[in-house]
Amino acid sequence: MGGGQWGAENRAKRVLVEHLGDGQTGLRLEVRGDFEYDGRMRAAGEPWPHLLIEQCFDTPVIPKEFKTLSFAMEARIPFCKPAPWSEGKRAPGLHTAQVSAFWTVHNVSKGNPDCGDMIWFGIPFFDARHEIPPAHYALDSGKADASGKFICMLDGKRFWKEPTGNGSWQKVDADLLALLREGLTTAQQHGYLQNTKFEDLSIDSFNLGWEIPGPYDAAFEVRGLSMQGEIEGDK
Repeated sequence: MGGGQWGAENRAKRVLVEHLGDGQTGLRLEVRGDFEYDGRMRAAGEPWPHLLIEQCFDTPVIPKEFKTLSFAMEARIPFCKPAPWSEGKRAPGLHTAQVSAFWTVHNVSKGNPDCGDMIWFGIPFFDARHEIPPAHYALDSGKADASGKFICMLDGKRFWKEPTGNGSWQKVDADLLALLREGLTTAQQHGYLQNTKFEDLSIDSFNLGWEIPGPYDAAFEVRGLSMQGEIEGDK
């Protein structure tokens, strides 16, 4: 595309990467749910479109080794519009458009009964059903390839002070170490990772972007995305 931009798109999705003037990189993810669903509402148990960025860490991040570990980003929703033909047909339990940041968090202590088990740990940014997305604790389910693992999605009101779909840039800078301790406690309160301590945890991957279980045309923009930490003992 030139001008410091790179893009790729088809009739269903669009990705735009842009080098910003301040040295940062901006990303825009668009999903065209009207085209994806083509006049038909998704039924329970059926898959839905995703448009995510993902990083699998070659060297897993071991939270106990860090003195600090922070997650930061600025993000906004330029638009999110339901298809006109879906009016009166959308069911809140089945149809929405949402953006979340997720980490896969595993127990990696050999010999521990939970070794190899995991949770999805998340910070929500946007959900078309809510001004600010609420907490969500449940098993990953609803489609054939779901992981069946526990989702620990924290309450968006802890991170966002105004409606996240209003088009304005909003910023988060969160202490992941404290949040992961809380996430583990929450998982255990729901019956998962019962034999796991914070010291057993490993962060193996990260993803961010759209899940569109409903017929929405929507765009998400993010910049200043980072996860940075200070190792214990470093000066």
